Parts: sequence; structure tokens; C-alpha cells
Amino acid sequence: MVDVEFELIIIKSLFSNDLVRRKVVPLLDEKWFNNDMNASKIVEKIIEFNTRYETMPTVTDMRRMINDSDELALFDKAI
Repeated sequence: MVDVEFELIIIKSLFSNDLVRRKVVPLLDEKWFNNDMNASKIVEKIIEFNTRYETMPTVTDMRRMINDSDELALFDKAI
């Protein structure tokens, strides 16, 4: 079984650490999260939002975009 903690730490850091966010978001790739489909979908939403609006989504934005209950549970766990 793969440890998802690494993925959760990255997701949390994107929302809580501005320095990490500025350095990581331009390079972010959902393929880094292939070990967990829900984490990959979360990151895909972050990338899509950032591409469209040229800014990081807020936690509230993310909660609005996430429709799957397992995905939302993982997001809440990360945050």
C-alpha cells in the first residue's frame, strides 16, 4: 500500500505556504499523484483553476469544485 501522506503534505502546503505555492504551482503535475486517484483529481482541479484564472483557488473554491465525497474527504484531511 502506498503512503498518501506525501500527497497530502503537498496539497496542504499549496494552501498554507505562499512560498511553496509560488514555486510549486507553475511546475505542478497531476502525474506526481498517480498513487492516489482522489489526490490526482484535486491537483488537476488546482491546475485547471490556475490556468484559467492565473491564481490559486481558495479552499472555498476547491470545496465548490469537488463533487465526489471521497475526494472531498481527502481534501479536508489535507487541509
